[in-house]
Amino acid sequence: MTQATGQLLLGAAHPAFLETFEEVYINPGSNVTFRCSVSGNPTPTIRWTLDNEIIESNGHMTVTTYTTEQGDVISSLVITNIQVQTGGEYRCIGSNEVGEVRHMARANIYDLYCWLYFLSFFLSFFLSFFLSIYLVIFSIYLSIYLSIYLSHLSGLFNADKIFYCWLYFLSIYLSIYLSIYLSIYLSQYIDLIFIAGYLSIYLSIYLSVPYVRVLQNITATANQPLVIKCYVSGYPIGSVTWFKATQALPINHRQRVENGTLTVDNVQKYHDDGDYTCTAANDKGEGMSRNVIVRIVEPPTITPFSFQKHLFRCPFFFLSFFLSFFLFLTIYLSMSVCLSMSVCLSVCLSIYLFLSVCLSIYLCLSALLL
Repeated sequence: MTQATGQLLLGAAHPAFLETFEEVYINPGSNVTFRCSVSGNPTPTIRWTLDNEIIESNGHMTVTTYTTEQGDVISSLVITNIQVQTGGEYRCIGSNEVGEVRHMARANIYDLYCWLYFLSFFLSFFLSFFLSIYLVIFSIYLSIYLSIYLSHLSGLFNADKIFYCWLYFLSIYLSIYLSIYLSIYLSQYIDLIFIAGYLSIYLSIYLSVPYVRVLQNITATANQPLVIKCYVSGYPIGSVTWFKATQALPINHRQRVENGTLTVDNVQKYHDDGDYTCTAANDKGEGMSRNVIVRIVEPPTITPFSFQKHLFRCPFFFLSFFLSFFLFLTIYLSMSVCLSMSVCLSVCLSIYLFLSVCLSIYLCLSALLL
């Protein structure tokens, strides 16, 4: 499976795979090599992951990367003495400033029981093959020996030619009869060997136990989707099931289980918070389980607020008070000045005083009615 993402940059080339690897089925203890090649501009970098965990070179895994003269990057992942625990989804990821490409393939590792049963099958097959060859050679040798021995007896007893021919044909008859009898016996024995071989293959599939990788605890946000991937290795895998407490999932329309992945839409704190269990089993029902704790947190919320009306009474009241004070002060001063001013100016001042009184009354009433 190959994926690609990126953005358009002038003079750059998106990474592209030139070589990828395929899914493998191998026995534990074997060596396997994955190889991928990526081109692009700028020169891409390659990293490897196993079940979404970055692979670093260690005692059993070695990553080698080099760049060709054409600017292509070739990377190899060599795994020695592979085990069921190191099986799973291997990814080769090539990326540069433009984007990245991903290729994934599984490494399916037979369980130890499976490997032993296949070994017993092949041993039994080769044993029956060599035993059948030995018995056929023995029957031919016995028929020849009987012919020679009977011919020798005919010479010792000076038997005539008729008696000699009779003994000779008798030896041939006995050898043919013995060969047919041994062939029938061997055919029955070989059938039993093949039945045992097929039974061993069935038992190997029946007794193989998958391996479940450790799951990390998760903190999710309420009202958001939750996705938990259960990574399982080994081969074959009968089923992958999710449980919450002791109840198998899904239990409502918000939950889905597909290919070992649990998806919960619009998670709720009091419904989806708790312990979850992923169980991988074979056809017999024997398997392995891992637990994961899911904690749901609710994001902070802001409650709308507004100022109460009585909070505005105090400012309006003081405003009306000061306006009234200045109004009366103005009236007092104007009365003393109007006596020495012209009539026109006195009229204008009187209008101003009237409007000031009206405004003061309006502000006082507004402050009292709020």
